[in-house]
Amino acid sequence: MPKTGKENKRNDLLKYMGMATQLFVLLFLLLWLGKKLDAYLALEKPVFMLIFIIIGLAAYLYKVYKDVG
Repeated sequence: MPKTGKENKRNDLLKYMGMATQLFVLLFLLLWLGKKLDAYLALEKPVFMLIFIIIGLAAYLYKVYKDVG
């Protein structure tokens, strides 16, 4: 049976909420890991935190591009 417009909207909403949750969790974990590594190495500036966040965002945007496109 074909899906109605209401069901499609709900499925789209759930899909995008899941993507937002994945992004939040990924950024939180990378931020935490980067801060721990920076503290362990006693770095004055948050080098690994920034590197992890940039690489994580780039990888996630690539994943979104592949999923949507």
